[in-house]
Amino acid sequence: MTQGSLFPEQESAPGPGARPRGPRAARRPPAAAPGPPPIPDQEFFTMGEACRVAQVAPHTLRYWETELGRPRPARRPSGHRRYGRGDIETIFQIKALLRERGMTLAGARRALSGRRRAQAEGSAASRRLLGEIRAELRELVSELGK
Repeated sequence: MTQGSLFPEQESAPGPGARPRGPRAARRPPAAAPGPPPIPDQEFFTMGEACRVAQVAPHTLRYWETELGRPRPARRPSGHRRYGRGDIETIFQIKALLRERGMTLAGARRALSGRRRAQAEGSAASRRLLGEIRAELRELVSELGK
């Protein structure tokens, strides 16, 4: 019992169900779920739906479109944005680069352009391979026709 305490039983160690106390305990963020949440099975999303799925504010999404040039949603005749599944995946990539990896906008822009270049190089290699396959098929067809 400490001096001046009227209730010694309150001085015991906290029990197993006790909440942590102190200024830092209240500020601890909740544990984040690993990976992005699943994308609903639909072809297009409005801005509100895209923001809800990605858990991003609409002004943040518009800012990313302006500063990073991505995502690039299609526009409806009324001018409203129409996000596809690829746009939603891009939003998740941007969110991971900026918030989880702590990149700046310039760093995220470079990372996204590097990915795009790698995809383009992969596409060029795929086109070359497809051309070679077509040429071989033409040769086979001509041999079978003889």
